[in-house]
Amino acid sequence: RVSRIYEGSNEMNRLFAFARWLRMLGENDEQRRSRLVNALDLQLEEPAPADPCSHAAGAIRTMTLHCAVNCIANPDKAANQLVLADMSDLLTCLYTADTAAVRAEKCANDSKRGPLAKATALYYTRSAYQRALRISRDVLLALGTDPVKLEAAASVDAVDVGPLVETIAEGTLEADGYPF
Repeated sequence: RVSRIYEGSNEMNRLFAFARWLRMLGENDEQRRSRLVNALDLQLEEPAPADPCSHAAGAIRTMTLHCAVNCIANPDKAANQLVLADMSDLLTCLYTADTAAVRAEKCANDSKRGPLAKATALYYTRSAYQRALRISRDVLLALGTDPVKLEAAASVDAVDVGPLVETIAEGTLEADGYPF
């Protein structure tokens, strides 16, 4: 019974996270839209970072802002629970990618933890990017918007995750005292 209550609370928070984020942007839809459009314009004007983690995080930020602008433009369709939940999931993907990139940057100069942190961060940001791309497509289709322009603006080069998983496994085993 406790787990059912917890699961219900988690789903309710998921529905409200995006609405709370929008409220932080301004008092009315016009203020929110203006701030989102300005942020999206700045994001699109910035050159793509050379660091693949930061590049993926930037692409997720572009997707999130683009979808949020479309939600404000289509308030009736955006009130759908699935759209609200998907937008909250996009925010979670953005948080995951941003924190992974920051952690990798902090460990970059550490010869022992640096390579493992970088591989882990790249794996997490790429996973978050793939999930965000799928979610943003669903959101835009639910809002009646064509996702093709967004996919072009938020594209990231493909990465083979096989070597990343191997590096993460090796580093984890060695950190636990098992030489690889």
